[in-house]
Amino acid sequence: MMKQHKQDGDKYRTVTVRVRVKISEKLQLQSNAKNAGLTVSDWLRLKALNAKPFLSKPKPQQELLLKLLAELGKQGSNLNQLARHYNRTQTEDESLPLNMVMHVLETAKAVMNKLKVVLEQ
Repeated sequence: MMKQHKQDGDKYRTVTVRVRVKISEKLQLQSNAKNAGLTVSDWLRLKALNAKPFLSKPKPQQELLLKLLAELGKQGSNLNQLARHYNRTQTEDESLPLNMVMHVLETAKAVMNKLKVVLEQ
């Protein structure tokens, strides 16, 4: 839901403003907005009206960080499922398949290394 604009009391942006530009100008607007992490509309509002955007687009580093954190969560879930299965079905001669555990741990280590690289940038 959009925030209410303080000055005019409008709750939603319902009016469209069309502007004619050259292709090169459109490309420049898109580039400027992308570099600022904003949509073209938010970037234009910021420049023309000094209006702060409601949300900014996540930067590529943030997107990568979110993906890596999601992967780390999945691997943690996999490891938890393996441990739960092992605890339920454990017998004297049965052991948790080492290759499964090693795969989960190696994947988690790779994710942690990628996270470290992203955080150091």
